[in-house]
Amino acid sequence: MKMALDRVREIGGGVVLMDQGSVVCECPLPLAGRFSSAPMEEVIDMAERLIDQIRQKGHAHLDPIYSILFFSSTHLPYVRLTAEGIVDVKTGRIVVPSLPLE
Repeated sequence: MKMALDRVREIGGGVVLMDQGSVVCECPLPLAGRFSSAPMEEVIDMAERLIDQIRQKGHAHLDPIYSILFFSSTHLPYVRLTAEGIVDVKTGRIVVPSLPLE
């Protein structure tokens, strides 16, 4: 996880899939860590490659990228992943703080 986080920081945000210490697939999203200035066709290809790789690793759910977005959607109740850490949305309490940026 630390290696993936370090790589995400290197590329300025996005999603990195690693296996046995090597980058298998990455989707750089350098605009606020969520968006890309690349043409839409490139972004779609990146996402499709990522989904294919995740499915090959055994992800059985329909849309893994939607799952990631769901985990961080703070308008939904219960715990969510945020930049501050894992947050209990109902109380606003940080359950597990994120590590400080290096």
